[in-house]
Amino acid sequence: MGKRNFYDFSDFTNPIKAIELFEKAIQEGMDFNELPGPVFLAKVLTPPMPLNANQMSAILHTPAAAVGPGGLVGTGGATDSAQMVTVIFKGRIDQLHNFLPDPCDVAFSKNPRKVNRLRRKHTDFVATTAVSDMPIEGDIVKVQLKLGAHSWDLQYGQYLGMYEEQGAAWADDVDSPCHSAMSTFIKGIRKGVRSYSPPLAGKYLPDGRGIENGMLPGDILVTVDPKYTMGGGQLLKDVVEDYNNLAKAFVEANGYKLKLTQGYRPYEEQVGLARTKPDLAAKPGTSNHGWGLAADIQISGMLPADAAAGVTSAYETGVYKWLFVNAPKYNFENPSWAVEGASCTRCKEEPWHWEYTKKHDLIR
Repeated sequence: MGKRNFYDFSDFTNPIKAIELFEKAIQEGMDFNELPGPVFLAKVLTPPMPLNANQMSAILHTPAAAVGPGGLVGTGGATDSAQMVTVIFKGRIDQLHNFLPDPCDVAFSKNPRKVNRLRRKHTDFVATTAVSDMPIEGDIVKVQLKLGAHSWDLQYGQYLGMYEEQGAAWADDVDSPCHSAMSTFIKGIRKGVRSYSPPLAGKYLPDGRGIENGMLPGDILVTVDPKYTMGGGQLLKDVVEDYNNLAKAFVEANGYKLKLTQGYRPYEEQVGLARTKPDLAAKPGTSNHGWGLAADIQISGMLPADAAAGVTSAYETGVYKWLFVNAPKYNFENPSWAVEGASCTRCKEEPWHWEYTKKHDLIR
């Protein structure tokens, strides 16, 4: 190791100057090859914040034109990195930042200004990740640094992935210096999404592209015709014509519009439904709603004749009876597991749930 410069810190009466001098002495006096790396474990100190194209260009030394709006990268395929967002957060590597107090120490919980000052002195890490995989304060993550003139460059680093989720507990503690509204929000998404398997992958047969359940690209989804349907909603574009013809026939026969309560259901909504109504929801990422092939239709309380006759069972309503007879003409059915009295492991009575019967002609 090279020559060291030693200082008597009692000569320094300004604590900030003393810390800065100490930081400089450590960085200049330590040969980088005496430390591990370039991959380290770091603790996340701040919520991840999106980077715009100009910020990314400055940090990553890439042309701004190569970066999409909002920090998004990629070209927009169903499994493309356009679904990813690029963010930046402050992180602490204990063996490299041990000259600084830990801003997440509870001793600083009543001094947010000091916490912010300490956070700013730590390293910025850039991550390209899905919202559901974003780290939050307190998480331990894997990061990578580049070599600087005398040691590892502590200005910017790269996020490689999660090592250990510790931020969930921190996000619940509003008194913790490492708490923020953003961390609570991300925690909520992360808690739901990560507790389930990834969505099923499939092939959209009309053009051969790969797709994922609940993550369908917008160009293969179409909104149903409001002329015949109340409530709105989207279905796979190859299904909409049959559905609209079904709804039109219902209006002509009954004088009332069908009410669609749900068509296509994104993966995040499937997760939310599984958490709030676990007895009703399919496993997230597997639902026919996620393929745009299922329609939930309001059955009860739609036709005046039902109320006049005192009908209480949804399976006895005029809407259900009409659909049960006529929906198959338009390639829809109330599946066998959802009909009244069905008895099987996965059976549950759902008179409102109608599925497209030619699924395998469209998705495999």
